Amino acid sequence: MSHPSPEPDFPSLLNLFLEEGKNREKEPVLKMFTDYLLHLYEGEDEILMEDVSGFEVDDFLNFYIQDRYPDRSETLIREARSALKSFQKFLIQKKYLTSEDLEEWKEALK
Repeated sequence: MSHPSPEPDFPSLLNLFLEEGKNREKEPVLKMFTDYLLHLYEGEDEILMEDVSGFEVDDFLNFYIQDRYPDRSETLIREARSALKSFQKFLIQKKYLTSEDLEEWKEALK
């Protein structure tokens, strides 16, 4: 029986999530989250899932979107929160979030 990699990279997990047909519609807003992470971790070889904590989720929802898209921020925040909650459920199901990370994500997604 295979087990998930202890340190999966974020883009691979996001692609797995998006491959599930019902999640395709969330791709645009999750691409924005990926762009935010790429900017945040500029110069890093790869972004590991362990690098994506509740802090990054909170910062993306409460600062990045508002600063970057002030005219559409309310709608985008709602869409992003919904998409990230779905992604969080996927991560829980696949056991890619530690209990500490899960609590941080839950707090950020309130």
